[in-house]
This record gives sequence, structure tokens and C-alpha cells, in this order.
Amino acid sequence: MKPLLLIRLLILLLAIVSPLGAQTISNLAGFQVERIKANSLTLIGLNSSVNPNGNVSRSIGRIFGSSSAAYILGDTNPINADIVWVPREDGSWLQLFYSPGGETFPPITKGWRAVGYGDQDMSGTMVKRAFFYQSKRNEDWGLAIAGFVSNQNNNISSNKEWTLLNRGTPIPINFTEANISSSPGLIKGSETKADILWIQRDGLWEGYYYALKQKIPTLTEGWKKLGDGNKDHSYTEISSSAIYLQAPKWAVSNNTLPAERLITIWPPAGFGAGKKLTDPLDPPAAMVNHILEWGFGQNTNLLYFVITWPGKAGISYTTEYYDGMQWQYLQQHQGTGGPELLFNYAVVNRLPWGVARVISE
Repeated sequence: MKPLLLIRLLILLLAIVSPLGAQTISNLAGFQVERIKANSLTLIGLNSSVNPNGNVSRSIGRIFGSSSAAYILGDTNPINADIVWVPREDGSWLQLFYSPGGETFPPITKGWRAVGYGDQDMSGTMVKRAFFYQSKRNEDWGLAIAGFVSNQNNNISSNKEWTLLNRGTPIPINFTEANISSSPGLIKGSETKADILWIQRDGLWEGYYYALKQKIPTLTEGWKKLGDGNKDHSYTEISSSAIYLQAPKWAVSNNTLPAERLITIWPPAGFGAGKKLTDPLDPPAAMVNHILEWGFGQNTNLLYFVITWPGKAGISYTTEYYDGMQWQYLQQHQGTGGPELLFNYAVVNRLPWGVARVISE
């Protein structure tokens, strides 16, 4: 074989097997900050999970951890306390409140309690997807919820007239991007025949439905808003972190509502699925963990969201954050292989939400 041809073959072989430029993508982690409006009822969805690839369910004690405990208006008498309304399987609501403890009779000790359950500890009560927070404070405050974020479709089964749907991610998206209209269980039609999706915007309720084409009154196919005629709302943002789904009255009264219908909400289009590790020469994907905690010293009034991961020697790690449209560069680290964790952080006080990932190469 000619030397020049042999060299060319070797270069081609190296280009095929070389790990240079290979990348892997970590899991996602993020947070949402819910504005609890004074003396009002706020709809809140859980859009991150406690465990990687887990569901979003978490206990009431974990939702309202140390980062928000000081803001909850507690009382031994639920009439005077903030109430967390949690839906139950039978369609009823569990009313939870925080008791600071005190000299009352019958005795109510410190911790999470529920109306009608006496002094029973309710901190382990699980919230599946969403809940309502009834505030009795005279000022607004922010509830921060952090966790692992999914880049997969959010699938929810509904068999009731009213169903709470979590949005799926901390990031506000519009109806087109969420692609809810492709859900096999969504009932479409006019505003009297279709499902109504109720969301909150600046504390006010707005109802949306997916219309089918009709002549009288004139409707074109697509997303419409109650009271807004035939105006297209396909690109209206789903501003609240949860949706309150109302089935049409005709289906409920006639008992024609499907026993189990599937509603699907897509993640933001730019999320994309992480590359699966299929080549042994690819760098191992970083396993990102997260912490939500208050600062110390001069920064005691700042709440930090921190992502951490172990860094392997010889691997470069690039932290990226999602800006609502695409991933943006934040910072680069070099792995040392030592016991110290690599990290990046964001100050939650200044942000309504955030999602981050780490690229290994």
C-alpha cells in the first residue's frame, strides 16, 4: 500500500474513533418562585421532582421547607391561619394549616395540621401535582420550590369534572408550544361544549378552550379565550404553574365523560432530550444535584439555588441555563477528580424561575 494512502486511511480512522468533541448532557435541575398574593387564593403547580426521573409528588413539609416557613401565617385556629387546599381522590379537599403550638384546648402542638384531624401530624401529606394556597396575610410573598426537571411530556389522567394539572416544567410556555391540543383526552368545541382550561394571570382567572370550526357564531379552529370571541390565543402564555381543567357540563350531567382521559403537556421546544451514552469513548454525563438555601453573613436575606456535581479529571464541564427560548452559556469548569464538588448558583430573589444543565466534553 502506498504511504500517502496509508496516512489518509489512518487520519480517517482517527476521525471516526476520536473522542475529541464528544459531548454528553446532564439531567436538568431548576426552581420556580410562586407569588403568594395577599388575602387571596393562589393556584400552584409542582413542576420538579425530588428524585431524578421521579414524579413531582412531594410532602407538604418538603414543599414548605425552611426557605419559606417564616412567611406562612400560622395559628392554632385554622380560621386565622393560611390554608393549603389539597385535592383528594374522592373529589373532596383536605385543608392543611401550620400551627405554631401554644396553650390551647384541646391541645394543638407545633407543626402541620388539618381541619378535622385534631393534633395529628400532617407534615407527610403528599401533594400529587398541584394545590391552592389561601393566604390571609396582608402582604405578598414568594414561595420557592426546587427540584429535578423533566424534559419529557407531562401526562395526566383525568376522570373528574375538575382536575388540577401541573404545567410540567418551571418555565412558562404558550398553548402552541405545550401542544395540549394533541391530547387524546381533550374535549374540543365551542365554549359550552369544550374543556375549559383555567389559569391565573396576575391573580385573576382566565379561561381558555380549543375551538372547532363553526359558522354561527363564527369560530375558527384553535385556542380561544372565554369572552374574547374568535381571537386566536395559540401563542398566549400559560402564566400560572398549574391549570385547573373543567370538563364540559353536558358531559358531566349526561355521564358521558370518559372514565380515564389523557391530557398531555409538552416541555419547552428547546429543552430537547439528553444524548444517551452509547459510545464508550463519550465522557460520562454529569449527575447534577441541587440545594436551595439561605445565605449567611451579609447575605442572610438572599436565597440561593445551587447545582453541584462531581468532576472527573480531564473533563471540561460547561454550565448552561435556559432563557425561555434556548440554552445559554453560564460558566466552564475543569474536572480534577478530587473529592470537591463543582458548582454554580443563582440568586432566587431576583428570578421567577430557572433551569440549568451541565455539558461534559
